[in-house]
Amino acid sequence: MTTTAFWKIEVEDNAFALLRDRKGRIAMLHSSSTHWKHRFNLEIFMSDGYLSINGILSSTRSYGDETITVARRQFDESFAQGKPREEVIYFDTDPSWKRELAEFVDCVLGGKPVIYGTSADALAVMKLVQTIYEGNQTPGLTALG
Repeated sequence: MTTTAFWKIEVEDNAFALLRDRKGRIAMLHSSSTHWKHRFNLEIFMSDGYLSINGILSSTRSYGDETITVARRQFDESFAQGKPREEVIYFDTDPSWKRELAEFVDCVLGGKPVIYGTSADALAVMKLVQTIYEGNQTPGLTALG
């Protein structure tokens, strides 16, 4: 679902998606421009543990400290449920732009194939976004409000 619930703009200010792949795995996405505080949170839960990525290093630091929390299932399901031991790692630098530029230069000048973020990846993301828009069946909650 998408909605233009607050801002008077010609694009959604909130998007929600509940997705399932062919193997039955489920993912949930919420993107919002109506949160009054900048937030970034990515949680990945698996059978033997989870990862939680929070914050984004930016020049304003408005998304808070960038951390990754790692937790592993340590015992069987009947013990220590609800409060697993976690390791939190804090990041002080963001080398991603430098690495992305270096890969781009290697591809253009060195003739190396694109590994990360290929045009096929971009097309797959755009198809997913289109599918989310097409799945938005509730009248009055379209991308254009």
